[in-house]
Amino acid sequence: MPDNSDKKPEPKPSGVRPPPKPPLRTAVSSLVVTFRVICYLSPVLLLATDYWGFVLWPVVALLFYVLSSGPALLAADKGVISWRVLDVYSPLGPAYQRTTYGKPIRMYLRLWVPEAFDKNGDPVERYWQ
Repeated sequence: MPDNSDKKPEPKPSGVRPPPKPPLRTAVSSLVVTFRVICYLSPVLLLATDYWGFVLWPVVALLFYVLSSGPALLAADKGVISWRVLDVYSPLGPAYQRTTYGKPIRMYLRLWVPEAFDKNGDPVERYWQ
């Protein structure tokens, strides 16, 4: 076996050096600046996200709840689900009987189950007995 101990290591090509790592002090100071900017902007960001999250999501959930009653009524009418499942929508009963939103809700439900409501949105008694 030849002895390779007297060979010099091959030189690396010039100009292909990795960038120097920033000192720890620079990294910490950039984190401090970032933290200060976030702390400065956080009340603005907090107000912007919390207000819309507080207002928008309950409205969307309530709208989804009301609009999902139509497909649920159709599924119960076709026998896909039990009529007992519609107990989830029992809070809508007083809403569509006693409020000004009652007629639009009944007209929406008529789109799903036309035999349950007449053309004015009033319930057909023989269907609900």
